[in-house]
Amino acid sequence: MMYPDNFLIEDIQELSTRVKNSLANDDITTVGAAKALSDGELMRMPNFGKVSLAELRAVVGPNSGKAPCDPHSHLAKTLVALTYGEVLALCDAIIKTHRQIERSSIWRKLSPII
Repeated sequence: MMYPDNFLIEDIQELSTRVKNSLANDDITTVGAAKALSDGELMRMPNFGKVSLAELRAVVGPNSGKAPCDPHSHLAKTLVALTYGEVLALCDAIIKTHRQIERSSIWRKLSPII
């Protein structure tokens, strides 16, 4: 059975508990997010080996090559929960860090290359 990209991994009965737990521990909650990961990225996850990879690919299909956009991910939930003031503070921190990098001697050496 082919599952849509927004289908939750936890609801797929054909997958073993090991595969579901490994994906959940890395905040991979949907079929689309799992398909977007390369085999190498999946194999680097703890408790996720060749057997788990073969099982996942057999059930959800091959790598899609698309970057995951998982609305259930921890990062997405965190960003949505930020207040306007927190967003401004985050932007200020990013700008400050960028300026510090631009002033560094390493940046001056690398900027002609980049």
